[in-house]
Amino acid sequence: MNTVYYIILFLMFFINSCKENSTAASSNLKTGMTQPKPDNNLKLVSNLSSALNETSGLIYYKSMLFTHNDKGSSNQIYIIDTATGTINNMVVLSNALSVDYEDIAQSAEYIYVGDIGNKHGDRKDLCIYKIKKTDLDLSTDTIRVTTTKIAFTYPDQKIFTKSKEHNFDCEAIIYFKENLYLFTKNRLDKKCNLYVIPDKEGNNEAKYIGSFNTNGLITGADISNDGNTVVLSGYNKKENAFIWIFSGFNKDNFFNGNAQQIILGPYNTVGQTEGVCFSNFYSLYISAEKTDDMPAKLYSLKL
Repeated sequence: MNTVYYIILFLMFFINSCKENSTAASSNLKTGMTQPKPDNNLKLVSNLSSALNETSGLIYYKSMLFTHNDKGSSNQIYIIDTATGTINNMVVLSNALSVDYEDIAQSAEYIYVGDIGNKHGDRKDLCIYKIKKTDLDLSTDTIRVTTTKIAFTYPDQKIFTKSKEHNFDCEAIIYFKENLYLFTKNRLDKKCNLYVIPDKEGNNEAKYIGSFNTNGLITGADISNDGNTVVLSGYNKKENAFIWIFSGFNKDNFFNGNAQQIILGPYNTVGQTEGVCFSNFYSLYISAEKTDDMPAKLYSLKL
C-alpha cells in the first residue's frame, strides 16, 4: 500500500514539474529570448598597439578596421590591419576636438564618429561628427578631414548634476535608414535605452524608442549590411564580457524581435570589450581596451 502511495506522489510531482518547465519555455518564446551560451568561436587576432589602449569603437570598411580611443584622447581615427592589428593610416578630424569619442558607425557615403560619452551625466554638448568617405585618401599615412556636426539632447534628461548613477551615458551608435540610433550605457539600472535622431546637421532632440535589460554595460554596436541584425557589445565586470544579437525586429524597434546573448568569457580573461562590427553576415570583430592586467586586444568571432 505504501509503495503505491509513493509511486502516485512521484508521478504527480513529475507531471507538475513538466508543466512548470513547459510554461517557462513558452514565456521565453513569447519574448523571443534565447538562453545565453558560452562561445567557443572567439579568437584572439592580436594585441593592439599602445596607441590604441583606449580603443572604443569599430567599423569594417574597405577590408580594414577603423577604430579610435575614448575620453581624454585626441581627435583621431586609426585604420588597422584585420590580420595583425597594425596601424596603417591615421585620420585627423580637423574641426572636431574629442571630448569623449565612444563609437563609430557608417552608411554607404559617410562615417559617423560619436562624441557621445557622458560618464558623469553632466554634458550638454553631445554630438556625432559626420565624415564623407570620398574625403578619405587612403594612399597617405595621415589623412586630414573636416566634418559636419549633428548635435542632440535626450528628451527625458532634466538633471545635469555630476553623478555616477544615471541613464544618459552612451557608447554605441548605428546608422539605419537615414537615422542614427543611440544605445545607452545605463549606469543606474544596467539596462540599455534606445533613441533615434535624424541624420541632420544642427541641433536635434532624440526620440525614445524602448528599453532592454542587457544585464551589463553596453559599449558598442553595429548593424549587418542587409539591416536585419543588430549586435551590441558589453560587459559586467563581476561576470562576463558578452554580445547581444537582435533579429526579426519590426521597423526600427530593434528590441522587439528575437534576442540572444553570447557569453564571450569572464571579464578578467577576455577584457573590457568596447567595439564591435560585422565583417560579413557571419563574422564579427571585437576590440577590448587595456586593463591593469592585459593589453588592448582585437578578437574575431564566428556567429
